[in-house]
Formats: sequence, C-alpha cells, structure tokens
Amino acid sequence: MDDIDYAASVPPRIHATKKCPECLTQLELGALRCHMCRTKVSVVDEKTGMAKRTINWSAYFICLLSWLAFGVYIWAAFLKDKS
Repeated sequence: MDDIDYAASVPPRIHATKKCPECLTQLELGALRCHMCRTKVSVVDEKTGMAKRTINWSAYFICLLSWLAFGVYIWAAFLKDKS
C-alpha cells in the first residue's frame, strides 16, 4: 500500500491547563497545588492532560520510622533476654 506514517504526522497535543488527579479541577500549567483539594501536583501528562502527582517522601519516611519503632518494641517486649 502506501508507506506513510500517519502517527508521525499528527502534531502533539499542547495543553493550556492541567487537571488535578484527585478532584479533576482545571488548573493553570504553573500551579503547584490544587486550589480545591490542596493536592500537590507537578507537570502535565502530554497524552491525557492530567497533572502528575508528586511523591510524598515524608509519608514514606514516617512509615519507615513507625515500622522501626514497632520492631524495637517487639524486640524489647518479647525477645530481649530478661536476666
């Protein structure tokens, strides 16, 4: 047939706004937080127009500290030699 690559001839979408991944509110491209639900957002996904979520490193750190504290408690309460 013909050797034309139709996918390459379609221009990429350029978004004027982005959508919050939590509440689907339209946001400005430079927004760092959603003004409705206060979710942190980052750059826009070119295919869907949705804002990407930022990684909440503090939640991971608190979870790790909680598991560490729980492990120390189990060791001190049940595994430590009580002589």
